[in-house]
Amino acid sequence: MSKITCIRILVALLFTFSNPIFAQWEQTNDLYSGFVYSLAVSGTNLFAGTWGGVFLSTDNGTSWTRVNNGLTKGFVNALAVSGTNLFAGTGCDGVFLSTNNGKSWTQVNTGLTDTVVWSLAVSGTNLFAGTEGGGVFLSTNNGKSWTEVNTGLTNTYVLSLALPSSWGSVTNVLDEYLCSVPRRFGHESLCRDFARRLSFDQ
Repeated sequence: MSKITCIRILVALLFTFSNPIFAQWEQTNDLYSGFVYSLAVSGTNLFAGTWGGVFLSTDNGTSWTRVNNGLTKGFVNALAVSGTNLFAGTGCDGVFLSTNNGKSWTQVNTGLTDTVVWSLAVSGTNLFAGTEGGGVFLSTNNGKSWTEVNTGLTNTYVLSLALPSSWGSVTNVLDEYLCSVPRRFGHESLCRDFARRLSFDQ
């Protein structure tokens, strides 16, 4: 059975065994940039990365305040939180760091040879940046310096990053996210088989 067929059947199973959930959405106020490319949470603070810079909400999105002091351009494609550090990946000027919830920003690009940053991801003390053509860069010191880590990466246009290391393998990630609903209805073994087929952890 092909992986495409497995995916189609798995999606069908998810819809079959899921209870319908109808969410209601309301547009929030004061977020005037229009395009929201990323969200990040730090404590009770919610940050939105937009093409108008970074916005902060302390009331679950009811109202927003622009927090761009030190950002040289408004194009913020990615946000990431590591402890009390907030990182912003921009469309022109690399990575910026804020240690005070966005009140001020500092550019942290030493060693980052591609400053068009599309994605950020944090794993422990490691900060990864996905760039437009330069591949992936790693910082182990909160962005003070960066090292290119592209061995084996054939396409260096990196739009998104994911770090499933806490689950251990692709199969475990698929099981965790795709099998939660079928598991409740007694179809865990079937779903696990699909997860193994879809992954490369043979």
